[in-house]
Amino acid sequence: MALRIYDPFFKLFSRSQTPLISWFYIIFRWINTKHGIPSTDVAKELGVTLKI
Repeated sequence: MALRIYDPFFKLFSRSQTPLISWFYIIFRWINTKHGIPSTDVAKELGVTLKI
C-alpha cells in the first residue's frame, strides 16, 4: 500500500529521457539557492537542450 503514495511522483518523471538522478540534483540545487537557478545554467550543467 505504501507504493501508491509514491506512484504519482514516479509517473511524473517516467516519460522523461533525463535520468532521475539529474532531476534530483537540479531539485537539490533549486532548494538550496536563494533566488533559484536560471534554466540556461541547468541546460549547460546537464548537457541538455533548452526547449521553450
